[in-house]
Amino acid sequence: MKLPTHFILVIVWSATVLAAFAIGRGLQFAVDNVITASATNESSNDEKNDASSQHGTVELENTEELASNTDEGQAIYYPAVTLEESLQGAFALPFTDPRRATIIKDLLVRMASDQPELALLEATKITSVRDQERAINSILQAWGATNPNAALSWADTHSDQIPKQVMNRKLMAIFRGYAQSEPTAAFAQAYGMKEATNVERRLKNNILSEVIEMQVRQGGLEVARLTVEAMQDGDTKNRLLAEMVDEWAQYDPTAAATYVNSLGESATTWMKTSLIGEWAESDPIAAADWLSNLDAEDPAFGRGTANIIREWSQYDLSASAEWLNTLPASPELDRAVASYTFRAAQEDPANAMSWAESISNERMQGYLMERVAANWKDQDPSAFAGYLESAEFSEEVRERLENATYRGGPGRRGPFR
Repeated sequence: MKLPTHFILVIVWSATVLAAFAIGRGLQFAVDNVITASATNESSNDEKNDASSQHGTVELENTEELASNTDEGQAIYYPAVTLEESLQGAFALPFTDPRRATIIKDLLVRMASDQPELALLEATKITSVRDQERAINSILQAWGATNPNAALSWADTHSDQIPKQVMNRKLMAIFRGYAQSEPTAAFAQAYGMKEATNVERRLKNNILSEVIEMQVRQGGLEVARLTVEAMQDGDTKNRLLAEMVDEWAQYDPTAAATYVNSLGESATTWMKTSLIGEWAESDPIAAADWLSNLDAEDPAFGRGTANIIREWSQYDLSASAEWLNTLPASPELDRAVASYTFRAAQEDPANAMSWAESISNERMQGYLMERVAANWKDQDPSAFAGYLESAEFSEEVRERLENATYRGGPGRRGPFR
Protein backbone atom coordinates (compact mmCIF):
# COMPACT_ATOMS: atom_id res chain seq x y z
CA MET A 1 0.00 0.00 0.00
CA LYS A 2 1.41 3.38 -0.92
CA LEU A 3 1.66 5.77 2.03
CA PRO A 4 0.62 9.40 1.62
CA THR A 5 3.48 11.78 1.01
CA HIS A 6 2.75 13.88 4.07
CA PHE A 7 2.77 10.76 6.27
CA ILE A 8 6.22 9.78 4.94
CA LEU A 9 7.51 13.28 5.65
CA VAL A 10 6.24 13.05 9.23
CA ILE A 11 8.09 9.74 9.73
CA VAL A 12 11.33 11.14 8.29
CA TRP A 13 11.04 14.26 10.42
CA SER A 14 10.43 12.19 13.57
CA ALA A 15 13.44 9.97 12.86
CA THR A 16 15.64 13.03 12.34
CA VAL A 17 14.54 14.57 15.63
CA LEU A 18 15.16 11.32 17.50
CA ALA A 19 18.63 10.96 15.98
CA ALA A 20 19.54 14.53 16.83
CA PHE A 21 18.23 14.02 20.35
CA ALA A 22 20.34 10.89 20.77
CA ILE A 23 23.48 12.59 19.48
CA GLY A 24 22.85 15.60 21.66
CA ARG A 25 22.34 13.44 24.74
CA GLY A 26 25.57 11.60 24.03
CA LEU A 27 27.51 14.82 23.59
CA GLN A 28 25.94 16.31 26.71
CA PHE A 29 26.91 13.15 28.61
CA ALA A 30 30.53 13.71 27.65
CA VAL A 31 30.33 17.40 28.55
CA ASP A 32 28.75 16.58 31.92
CA ASN A 33 31.47 14.06 32.64
CA VAL A 34 34.19 16.57 31.85
CA ILE A 35 32.55 19.27 33.98
CA THR A 36 31.92 16.86 36.85
CA ALA A 37 35.53 15.71 36.65
CA SER A 38 36.85 19.24 36.82
CA ALA A 39 34.50 20.19 39.65
CA THR A 40 35.57 17.25 41.79
CA ASN A 41 39.24 18.12 41.45
CA GLU A 42 39.24 19.99 44.76
CA SER A 43 37.37 17.27 46.69
CA SER A 44 38.54 14.13 48.42
CA ASN A 45 38.15 10.72 46.75
CA ASP A 46 35.01 10.01 48.78
CA GLU A 47 33.55 13.35 47.78
CA LYS A 48 34.37 12.65 44.15
CA ASN A 49 32.48 9.34 44.31
CA ASP A 50 29.51 10.94 46.05
CA ALA A 51 29.34 13.73 43.47
CA SER A 52 29.41 11.25 40.60
CA SER A 53 26.60 9.15 42.01
CA GLN A 54 24.48 12.15 42.97
CA HIS A 55 24.66 13.65 39.50
CA GLY A 56 24.20 10.31 37.80
CA THR A 57 27.10 10.81 35.43
CA VAL A 58 28.42 7.29 35.90
CA GLU A 59 27.87 4.30 38.17
CA LEU A 60 30.59 3.97 40.82
CA GLU A 61 31.17 0.28 40.22
CA ASN A 62 31.75 0.98 36.53
CA THR A 63 34.09 3.89 37.11
CA GLU A 64 37.84 3.83 36.69
CA GLU A 65 39.20 7.13 37.97
CA LEU A 66 42.01 8.46 35.84
CA ALA A 67 44.32 11.24 36.99
CA SER A 68 46.48 13.54 34.92
CA ASN A 69 48.97 15.99 36.40
CA THR A 70 48.58 19.58 35.32
CA ASP A 71 51.38 22.19 35.21
CA GLU A 72 50.45 23.21 38.74
CA GLY A 73 50.94 19.67 40.01
CA GLN A 74 47.23 19.11 40.74
CA ALA A 75 45.36 16.04 39.54
CA ILE A 76 42.08 16.20 37.63
CA TYR A 77 39.97 13.05 37.74
CA TYR A 78 37.85 11.78 34.88
CA PRO A 79 35.22 9.03 34.83
CA ALA A 80 35.78 6.10 32.46
CA VAL A 81 34.35 7.63 29.30
CA THR A 82 36.55 7.51 26.23
CA LEU A 83 39.14 10.22 25.87
CA GLU A 84 37.68 11.18 22.49
CA GLU A 85 34.22 11.67 24.04
CA SER A 86 35.63 13.78 26.84
CA LEU A 87 37.63 15.90 24.41
CA GLN A 88 34.62 16.36 22.15
CA GLY A 89 32.59 17.40 25.16
CA ALA A 90 35.27 19.82 26.31
CA PHE A 91 35.44 21.53 22.91
CA ALA A 92 31.64 21.79 23.01
CA LEU A 93 31.76 23.83 26.22
CA PRO A 94 30.89 27.51 25.69
CA PHE A 95 33.86 29.81 25.16
CA THR A 96 32.64 31.83 28.13
CA ASP A 97 33.23 28.90 30.49
CA PRO A 98 36.41 29.74 32.47
CA ARG A 99 37.17 26.01 32.87
CA ARG A 100 37.17 25.25 29.15
CA ALA A 101 40.82 25.93 28.31
CA THR A 102 42.17 24.07 31.35
CA ILE A 103 39.96 21.03 30.74
CA ILE A 104 40.95 20.81 27.08
CA LYS A 105 44.63 21.18 27.93
CA ASP A 106 44.46 18.47 30.57
CA LEU A 107 42.71 16.05 28.22
CA LEU A 108 45.30 16.70 25.52
CA VAL A 109 48.09 16.00 27.99
CA ARG A 110 46.45 12.65 28.73
CA MET A 111 46.26 11.94 25.02
CA ALA A 112 49.95 12.81 24.70
CA SER A 113 50.93 9.81 26.81
CA ASP A 114 49.98 7.51 23.91
CA GLN A 115 49.46 9.74 20.88
CA PRO A 116 51.47 12.94 21.30
CA GLU A 117 51.36 13.95 17.64
CA LEU A 118 47.59 13.49 17.51
CA ALA A 119 47.33 15.59 20.68
CA LEU A 120 49.37 18.33 18.99
CA LEU A 121 47.07 18.18 15.98
CA GLU A 122 43.98 18.42 18.20
CA ALA A 123 45.52 21.40 19.99
CA THR A 124 45.50 23.37 16.74
CA LYS A 125 41.69 23.43 17.02
CA ILE A 126 41.99 25.78 19.99
CA THR A 127 41.16 29.22 18.63
CA SER A 128 42.83 31.27 21.38
CA VAL A 129 46.49 31.80 20.47
CA ARG A 130 47.47 31.97 24.13
CA ASP A 131 45.53 28.87 25.16
CA GLN A 132 46.75 26.96 22.12
CA GLU A 133 50.40 27.60 22.94
CA ARG A 134 49.89 26.67 26.58
CA ALA A 135 48.26 23.41 25.56
CA ILE A 136 50.96 22.60 23.01
CA ASN A 137 53.75 23.31 25.49
CA SER A 138 52.03 21.11 28.08
CA ILE A 139 51.76 18.32 25.51
CA LEU A 140 55.44 18.69 24.65
CA GLN A 141 56.38 18.59 28.33
CA ALA A 142 54.44 15.33 28.72
CA TRP A 143 56.06 13.96 25.55
CA GLY A 144 59.50 14.99 26.80
CA ALA A 145 58.90 12.99 29.97
CA THR A 146 57.93 9.78 28.14
CA ASN A 147 59.95 9.93 24.91
CA PRO A 148 62.34 12.89 24.89
CA ASN A 149 64.23 11.84 21.77
CA ALA A 150 61.04 11.69 19.72
CA ALA A 151 59.90 15.05 21.11
CA LEU A 152 63.24 16.68 20.30
CA SER A 153 63.14 15.15 16.82
CA TRP A 154 59.71 16.71 16.31
CA ALA A 155 61.09 20.09 17.40
CA ASP A 156 64.02 19.78 15.01
CA THR A 157 61.70 18.89 12.12
CA HIS A 158 59.47 21.90 12.78
CA SER A 159 62.21 24.40 13.66
CA ASP A 160 61.95 26.16 10.29
CA GLN A 161 58.15 26.42 10.49
CA ILE A 162 57.84 28.09 13.88
CA PRO A 163 59.28 31.48 14.97
CA LYS A 164 62.48 31.07 17.00
CA GLN A 165 61.12 32.65 20.16
CA VAL A 166 58.07 30.38 20.11
CA MET A 167 60.20 27.32 19.31
CA ASN A 168 62.54 28.15 22.18
CA ARG A 169 59.60 27.99 24.59
CA LYS A 170 58.66 24.61 23.14
CA LEU A 171 62.20 23.33 23.64
CA MET A 172 62.07 24.55 27.23
CA ALA A 173 58.86 22.58 27.72
CA ILE A 174 60.38 19.41 26.24
CA PHE A 175 63.46 19.63 28.45
CA ARG A 176 61.27 20.36 31.47
CA GLY A 177 59.54 17.05 30.88
CA TYR A 178 62.84 15.35 30.06
CA ALA A 179 64.26 16.50 33.39
CA GLN A 180 61.27 15.07 35.23
CA SER A 181 62.08 11.53 34.12
CA GLU A 182 65.81 11.56 33.28
CA PRO A 183 67.48 14.67 34.74
CA THR A 184 71.06 13.46 34.23
CA ALA A 185 70.49 12.60 30.58
CA ALA A 186 68.56 15.84 30.07
CA PHE A 187 71.46 17.86 31.48
CA ALA A 188 74.00 16.05 29.29
CA GLN A 189 71.96 16.65 26.16
CA ALA A 190 71.34 20.30 26.97
CA TYR A 191 75.01 20.82 27.78
CA GLY A 192 75.87 19.67 24.27
CA MET A 193 73.65 22.25 22.59
CA LYS A 194 75.17 24.82 20.25
CA GLU A 195 76.15 28.22 21.60
CA ALA A 196 77.66 29.97 18.59
CA THR A 197 75.37 33.00 18.93
CA ASN A 198 74.02 34.98 21.86
CA VAL A 199 70.54 33.61 21.20
CA GLU A 200 71.80 30.02 21.24
CA ARG A 201 73.88 30.65 24.34
CA ARG A 202 70.94 32.21 26.18
CA LEU A 203 68.64 29.32 25.23
CA LYS A 204 71.21 26.76 26.36
CA ASN A 205 71.71 28.48 29.71
CA ASN A 206 67.96 28.78 30.27
CA ILE A 207 67.42 25.09 29.52
CA LEU A 208 70.30 24.03 31.78
CA SER A 209 68.83 26.18 34.57
CA GLU A 210 65.42 24.60 34.00
CA VAL A 211 66.91 21.10 34.24
CA ILE A 212 68.79 21.87 37.47
CA GLU A 213 65.71 23.49 38.96
CA MET A 214 63.58 20.44 38.15
CA GLN A 215 66.23 18.05 39.48
CA VAL A 216 66.48 19.84 42.83
CA ARG A 217 62.69 19.99 43.15
CA GLN A 218 62.52 16.24 42.71
CA GLY A 219 65.03 15.52 45.46
CA GLY A 220 68.13 15.22 43.32
CA LEU A 221 70.05 18.03 45.00
CA GLU A 222 73.24 16.06 45.65
CA VAL A 223 73.47 14.80 42.07
CA ALA A 224 72.76 18.30 40.77
CA ARG A 225 75.46 19.76 43.01
CA LEU A 226 78.10 17.27 41.92
CA THR A 227 77.16 17.75 38.27
CA VAL A 228 77.46 21.52 38.37
CA GLU A 229 80.60 21.57 40.51
CA ALA A 230 82.31 19.32 37.96
CA MET A 231 81.74 21.87 35.20
CA GLN A 232 84.45 24.15 33.91
CA ASP A 233 84.58 27.47 35.74
CA GLY A 234 82.74 30.28 34.00
CA ASP A 235 79.46 32.16 33.73
CA THR A 236 77.41 29.05 32.95
CA LYS A 237 78.65 27.27 36.05
CA ASN A 238 78.03 30.34 38.22
CA ARG A 239 74.54 30.71 36.82
CA LEU A 240 73.68 27.09 37.55
CA LEU A 241 75.11 27.22 41.07
CA ALA A 242 72.95 30.28 41.74
CA GLU A 243 69.91 28.46 40.34
CA MET A 244 70.65 25.47 42.54
CA VAL A 245 71.01 27.65 45.65
CA ASP A 246 67.80 29.47 44.76
CA GLU A 247 65.82 26.22 44.63
CA TRP A 248 67.59 24.82 47.70
CA ALA A 249 66.79 27.90 49.77
CA GLN A 250 63.08 27.48 49.10
CA TYR A 251 62.90 24.44 51.38
CA ASP A 252 66.13 24.50 53.44
CA PRO A 253 67.65 27.99 53.49
CA THR A 254 69.89 27.21 56.46
CA ALA A 255 71.60 24.34 54.63
CA ALA A 256 71.83 26.44 51.48
CA ALA A 257 73.48 29.23 53.51
CA THR A 258 75.97 26.75 54.98
CA TYR A 259 76.88 25.67 51.46
CA VAL A 260 77.36 29.26 50.27
CA ASN A 261 79.53 29.98 53.34
CA SER A 262 81.66 26.92 52.57
CA LEU A 263 82.57 28.40 49.18
CA GLY A 264 84.25 31.40 50.78
CA GLU A 265 85.37 33.95 48.22
CA SER A 266 84.23 31.64 45.41
CA ALA A 267 80.61 32.40 46.27
CA THR A 268 79.36 34.85 43.67
CA THR A 269 77.13 37.86 44.21
CA TRP A 270 74.49 36.04 42.21
CA MET A 271 74.54 33.08 44.60
CA LYS A 272 74.33 35.28 47.68
CA THR A 273 71.46 37.39 46.38
CA SER A 274 69.60 34.26 45.25
CA LEU A 275 69.94 32.83 48.74
CA ILE A 276 68.85 36.04 50.47
CA GLY A 277 65.95 36.62 48.08
CA GLU A 278 64.43 33.20 48.72
CA TRP A 279 65.21 33.19 52.43
CA ALA A 280 63.63 36.60 52.93
CA GLU A 281 60.31 35.30 51.62
CA SER A 282 60.06 32.74 54.42
CA ASP A 283 62.14 34.26 57.24
CA PRO A 284 63.35 37.83 56.65
CA ILE A 285 64.82 38.08 60.15
CA ALA A 286 67.06 35.05 59.62
CA ALA A 287 68.03 36.35 56.19
CA ALA A 288 68.93 39.70 57.76
CA ASP A 289 71.10 37.98 60.37
CA TRP A 290 73.01 36.13 57.65
CA LEU A 291 73.44 39.26 55.56
CA SER A 292 74.89 41.14 58.55
CA ASN A 293 77.99 38.93 58.24
CA LEU A 294 78.72 40.27 54.75
CA ASP A 295 81.09 43.14 54.20
CA ALA A 296 79.19 46.38 53.53
CA GLU A 297 81.28 46.76 50.38
CA ASP A 298 80.11 43.40 49.04
CA PRO A 299 77.81 44.02 46.03
CA ALA A 300 75.43 41.43 47.49
CA PHE A 301 74.99 43.57 50.61
CA GLY A 302 72.99 46.36 48.98
CA ARG A 303 70.97 44.06 46.73
CA GLY A 304 70.30 41.63 49.55
CA THR A 305 69.15 44.44 51.83
CA ALA A 306 66.64 45.56 49.21
CA ASN A 307 65.32 41.99 48.91
CA ILE A 308 64.90 41.67 52.66
CA ILE A 309 63.18 45.03 53.08
CA ARG A 310 60.85 44.33 50.17
CA GLU A 311 59.59 41.19 51.91
CA TRP A 312 59.88 42.17 55.57
CA SER A 313 58.14 45.55 55.22
CA GLN A 314 55.03 43.82 53.92
CA TYR A 315 54.44 42.35 57.37
CA ASP A 316 56.23 44.61 59.85
CA LEU A 317 57.05 48.19 58.92
CA SER A 318 58.39 49.03 62.37
CA ALA A 319 60.82 46.11 62.77
CA SER A 320 62.10 46.35 59.21
CA ALA A 321 62.73 50.09 59.65
CA GLU A 322 64.59 49.51 62.92
CA TRP A 323 66.84 46.98 61.21
CA LEU A 324 67.43 49.25 58.24
CA ASN A 325 68.44 52.03 60.63
CA THR A 326 71.20 49.84 62.08
CA LEU A 327 72.96 49.57 58.73
CA PRO A 328 75.69 52.03 57.75
CA ALA A 329 74.36 54.72 55.44
CA SER A 330 75.55 54.38 51.87
CA PRO A 331 74.30 54.94 48.31
CA GLU A 332 74.15 51.14 47.93
CA LEU A 333 71.20 51.11 50.32
CA ASP A 334 69.09 53.44 48.18
CA ARG A 335 67.19 50.49 46.71
CA ALA A 336 66.32 49.19 50.15
CA VAL A 337 65.21 52.62 51.35
CA ALA A 338 63.12 53.01 48.20
CA SER A 339 61.44 49.65 48.84
CA TYR A 340 60.63 50.67 52.39
CA THR A 341 59.34 54.06 51.28
CA PHE A 342 56.96 52.46 48.80
CA ARG A 343 55.50 50.28 51.57
CA ALA A 344 55.31 53.05 54.16
CA ALA A 345 53.80 55.65 51.83
CA GLN A 346 50.29 54.32 52.35
CA GLU A 347 50.61 53.32 56.01
CA ASP A 348 52.67 56.19 57.44
CA PRO A 349 53.34 58.92 54.86
CA ALA A 350 55.08 61.25 57.33
CA ASN A 351 57.61 58.55 58.16
CA ALA A 352 57.87 57.58 54.50
CA MET A 353 58.74 61.16 53.56
CA SER A 354 61.65 61.16 56.02
CA TRP A 355 63.00 58.01 54.41
CA ALA A 356 62.52 59.42 50.92
CA GLU A 357 64.51 62.53 51.87
CA SER A 358 67.44 60.33 52.97
CA ILE A 359 67.96 58.77 49.53
CA SER A 360 71.22 59.91 47.98
CA ASN A 361 70.24 59.36 44.35
CA GLU A 362 68.60 62.67 43.45
CA ARG A 363 66.45 61.31 40.66
CA MET A 364 65.11 58.50 42.87
CA GLN A 365 64.68 60.88 45.78
CA GLY A 366 62.62 63.28 43.71
CA TYR A 367 60.31 60.60 42.39
CA LEU A 368 59.72 59.01 45.80
CA MET A 369 59.06 62.32 47.57
CA GLU A 370 56.46 63.13 44.96
CA ARG A 371 54.94 59.65 45.32
CA VAL A 372 54.70 60.03 49.10
CA ALA A 373 53.29 63.54 48.77
CA ALA A 374 50.47 62.28 46.56
CA ASN A 375 49.49 59.69 49.19
CA TRP A 376 49.93 62.01 52.14
CA LYS A 377 47.75 64.85 50.88
CA ASP A 378 45.07 62.31 49.99
CA GLN A 379 45.06 60.73 53.47
CA ASP A 380 45.68 63.77 55.67
CA PRO A 381 45.63 67.10 53.78
CA SER A 382 46.13 69.25 56.90
CA ALA A 383 49.19 67.29 58.07
CA PHE A 384 50.65 67.45 54.59
CA ALA A 385 50.04 71.20 54.44
CA GLY A 386 51.82 71.59 57.79
CA TYR A 387 54.79 69.63 56.45
CA LEU A 388 55.07 71.90 53.41
CA GLU A 389 54.79 74.99 55.59
CA SER A 390 57.64 73.95 57.89
CA ALA A 391 59.94 72.57 55.19
CA GLU A 392 62.51 74.78 53.50
CA PHE A 393 61.64 74.21 49.87
CA SER A 394 62.00 76.43 46.86
CA GLU A 395 58.76 77.57 45.23
CA GLU A 396 59.37 75.14 42.38
CA VAL A 397 59.73 72.16 44.70
CA ARG A 398 56.76 73.25 46.81
CA GLU A 399 54.62 73.48 43.68
CA ARG A 400 55.67 70.01 42.54
CA LEU A 401 54.79 68.45 45.87
CA GLU A 402 51.48 70.29 46.08
CA ASN A 403 50.51 69.09 42.61
CA ALA A 404 51.95 65.59 42.99
CA THR A 405 49.84 62.77 41.62
CA TYR A 406 50.50 59.05 41.59
CA ARG A 407 52.57 57.87 38.64
CA GLY A 408 52.98 54.19 37.85
CA GLY A 409 56.61 54.41 36.73
CA PRO A 410 59.84 56.20 37.63
CA GLY A 411 59.66 59.96 37.42
CA ARG A 412 61.56 61.92 34.81
CA ARG A 413 61.97 65.09 36.77
CA GLY A 414 65.20 66.25 38.27
CA PRO A 415 66.21 66.62 41.92
CA PHE A 416 63.95 68.26 44.46
CA ARG A 417 66.67 70.02 46.37
